[in-house]
Amino acid sequence: MHIGAILTVPGGVRLHHTGSDFRRQANGLASSTTTPIAYWDLLGKSILERLRERLQVFGVNEISVISEQTMGPGAQLTSSTTAFWTAWNAVIAQYMQLDLTTLLLMRVGPYLELDIAEFLRFHRETSSPMTQVYDSRSALDVVAVDAKQLAQGSGSFRSRLQGLIPKHERYPFTGYCNRLVDVRDFHRLAEDALYGRAGLRPIGKEIRANVWVGENARIDDSAKISGPAYIGKHSKICPDCVITGSTTIEQNCEVDRGTIVDHSCVLPGSYIGPGLSVCGGVVYQQTFFHLGRNVQLQFRDRRLFGKNVAGRTFLPHRRASMSQVPNPRTFL
Repeated sequence: MHIGAILTVPGGVRLHHTGSDFRRQANGLASSTTTPIAYWDLLGKSILERLRERLQVFGVNEISVISEQTMGPGAQLTSSTTAFWTAWNAVIAQYMQLDLTTLLLMRVGPYLELDIAEFLRFHRETSSPMTQVYDSRSALDVVAVDAKQLAQGSGSFRSRLQGLIPKHERYPFTGYCNRLVDVRDFHRLAEDALYGRAGLRPIGKEIRANVWVGENARIDDSAKISGPAYIGKHSKICPDCVITGSTTIEQNCEVDRGTIVDHSCVLPGSYIGPGLSVCGGVVYQQTFFHLGRNVQLQFRDRRLFGKNVAGRTFLPHRRASMSQVPNPRTFL
């Protein structure tokens, strides 16, 4: 069985602020507020990377990624969305030349722990031209398509796919699912992973019960870390720090002397200054998102929050524009 997959990544999640001066406070944050969650590091590796590896384990031979970044939330059919569908059709056209039996179409928005082998078996046994995953709430953006039937149609591949919708089968999914609608969902996924409620595994070594540390992380002997917690590779925890309450500190971060980080996610390349108490939030460099109050704060004093000089950001490298068609054998 020859299987291909096209992964589409939705536009970035915006960090909402309840104040009237959100535009002014968000000045200079355009890149961090629109980066898709699929690219954010979570316990040492992004959701997109984890999905790609999982598909390969289950024998998916060809994988391509197309970003919806330029479409924006609630976009109508503009030149950018037209470019997206043009690229999408072009990739499928390339796939149809590879003699695929099944094509997986997955939107890397929700995170779900789907048994791909079982899903594909169900799709084959029903002999349906299309099978879509449903949970108890609604349809999920995971579809298996009979590639041969898709190839035999007429018109654009988008219109052919729409023609198969009335014939589709529903695959009932009862496993773990997080729709990752906002930053709070991301934090919940990190917490669920640390407590074992989700199947994501930390990238690193478990140095003691429920405390994982990545490669070349530096933790001062006087620092106190209470599990579950994760310290990413090349990160530094300075003297007298306290890391507690299901906290994740991703790679290339620094938590300065005497600071407490509790029940929070610290994204890659972030610096947290000395003597602070950071509780119930998501930190990315100078940005702090308070989970309980659903507000985003921007700190101009880099001695409090900022970019770790030695760190990298969690933002993806610049990718090809939507008008450029990705090679089915490569990842954007």
